[in-house]
Amino acid sequence: MKNPIEVKYFRECIPTKGVWYSLHGDVFISVMLKSKPHVRRKAIPPDNKRDNKLSDWHREWQYDKIENQYGEVGSKTYEENIIVDNETHRIDSLVKNVAIEFQHTLSVSLDEMNARFIAHRKYGYIPYLVINLTSSTFSEFTSSFSSDEKSPLKTKLNKWTNSEYCKANKLFIDLDDCMVRVVNSIESGYLTLRESQFVQELLCLEKDLVDKIKNDRERIKRREEQRIIDKKRADKRALEKERESFYHEKLDNPDFKFYRFCFANPIIKPYVMTHNGEIFEYWSDSEMEYGYLEKYHRYYSKESNFEILYKTVSKIIETEISTYRGLQTKKEFKYDYAEIHLKEQYKIIAKFKRKGNRIELIPE
Repeated sequence: MKNPIEVKYFRECIPTKGVWYSLHGDVFISVMLKSKPHVRRKAIPPDNKRDNKLSDWHREWQYDKIENQYGEVGSKTYEENIIVDNETHRIDSLVKNVAIEFQHTLSVSLDEMNARFIAHRKYGYIPYLVINLTSSTFSEFTSSFSSDEKSPLKTKLNKWTNSEYCKANKLFIDLDDCMVRVVNSIESGYLTLRESQFVQELLCLEKDLVDKIKNDRERIKRREEQRIIDKKRADKRALEKERESFYHEKLDNPDFKFYRFCFANPIIKPYVMTHNGEIFEYWSDSEMEYGYLEKYHRYYSKESNFEILYKTVSKIIETEISTYRGLQTKKEFKYDYAEIHLKEQYKIIAKFKRKGNRIELIPE
């Protein structure tokens, strides 16, 4: 082994051919690749097996980004051990009370990852999980995230969104062009952030999340309030248009002749005038019983529980006439009288009887 150079900070570990470094008692090796020279930690194999290297993605996050940003003299951030329920758990990166797991191999079982989440939280830490989906772009993520169609990316997302990390809003996804934090409690289901934000604002991410959730709820509330305002305006415009149409209908439509009569008759008018200007709809029906034909003309307000029921009663007169087919019965209808019932809140408030031009109030 070469004599490693003692350094206080990871940023002092500059890749140099043949140079090793010692940081926090660990040895870091210079790897002089043409494409990406870097420094990686040298594992201490207990059984003379070859060095166990992290993936480049994991290594960069653990050392180049987190340790480089938060490592202090005599205090490292990487690979800290805790014991929970007599079981040792190694945390990839620990900054203050934020315990971060970096997962490059996405085939790892959820049971194992959930066990880490539970242990970290039980120890009093805020557990974060960052998974590697840098082979996908943000556009591909949003397309799969909001779709029900099956795809390899959707399968991966379905797995990790069922993790305890995700249920607690602690799942981060590293994409090719940005990062996302999956957040179940906001409308879109996720927040976007830059990699530099995650690193530099790591200790503020929980406060930022609370603010974002609050802002999202306020935005939804404002949108709903605006939707209600817009609906009221639309309803008002529709009502005004309908009122204008009804104004002509009540004057000209033959179906509304009894409606016009009630509003014009001096005896009935005082009982109906409070509803003048309201929009009414018309319904009619008839039935024959005991030698009489009863026809019902119902006018009911769309704006209040008020209605006018105008019933005409005609006597059925049957006569026999001779035709080339023999004797046949001919029916004629002789108008007899009319009854007018005014109802409000489904209760009769007044009854009138009309005989010719004579109108009389029928006492209850």
